[in-house]
Amino acid sequence: MRKIGVAALTIMMSMLGAAVQAKAQAVPGKVGESASAAATEFAAKKARGQQVAAVWLALIDDGKYVDSWKQSAGFFRNAVPQEQWEQMMRGYRQPLGKNVSREIAAVQYVTTMPAAPDGEYVLVDYTSAFERKKHATESVTVMKDTDNIWRVSGYFIQ
Repeated sequence: MRKIGVAALTIMMSMLGAAVQAKAQAVPGKVGESASAAATEFAAKKARGQQVAAVWLALIDDGKYVDSWKQSAGFFRNAVPQEQWEQMMRGYRQPLGKNVSREIAAVQYVTTMPAAPDGEYVLVDYTSAFERKKHATESVTVMKDTDNIWRVSGYFIQ
């Protein structure tokens, strides 16, 4: 992998490593809001994050790396240029082969993350298997973007 690809991958891995270490932050409810309503709101945000992650991962699985970049959050696109993303995925994800299985291992809603602006994030971890990597953990970070649309802001396989 070229130096620029390694640098971009290192930035992305650092950002995602920080995401994995992030702790959930309590978000104050509105005055008079019941705990049940707040729990329902968090559950809806986590479900939306899972849905966005699944659709985005389908693009990665299909080798549509440019489309995955285009559908990512602005924070992600500003950190990793499109050409770099495509090269990194061809060099890092493509060699693993087709996805054989993927199951959600954990989902977490947070409002702060190291090395990222405060906001709303859903961290989705998967236990995955590929043709040429039988045991993997995929981590997808989904954020509420500046236009209030949920988009992927990070991806990491280990």
